[in-house]
Order: sequence, then C-alpha cells, then structure tokens
Amino acid sequence: MTVSNHGVGTASSMHRRKPSLSAPRLILGATFVAILVGIIYATDESAHLVASFAGFATAITLIAAAGIGWERVVVTAESTGLVERSH
Repeated sequence: MTVSNHGVGTASSMHRRKPSLSAPRLILGATFVAILVGIIYATDESAHLVASFAGFATAITLIAAAGIGWERVVVTAESTGLVERSH
C-alpha cells in the first residue's frame, strides 16, 4: 500500500463524518444491558447459560462491526486517492 499526500490539508480531506448514537440505539443498548444483568442475577442455571451466550454473541458482533468499519475506511481512502493498493 502506497500513501500519497494528495489533498492533505484541504478542507475536503479534513472533513470527517463522526458516528452518531441516536436515541433509539442508546435505548436498545441500555435495554439489552439491563436484560443481561437481570438474567445474570436470576437463580435459574439456564439463565446464566443464556446470558453467557448473549455476551459471547455480542462480542463477536462487535468484532465483526469493527472489521467492516475498517474495510469501509480503506475503501474510502483508496477511492479518494489517499492510498494505493500495491499489486
């Protein structure tokens, strides 16, 4: 991968989109955490298994989302000419 300084310091290259957390996303996340905490403190052993599985699934989902996000960054950098893929 070759890095170029094309457009460095210009207003267009300095513009970055910040990820925003909307209210529904925050509510959904808080609800999910509350359910997990409630299940963990339940007395049934199967509830602990469900909570453990849900935590594992959440971790895998977050890792996948980070990987997809990184791929988008690379594609955007290539399409704007900031980097070139070496062959």
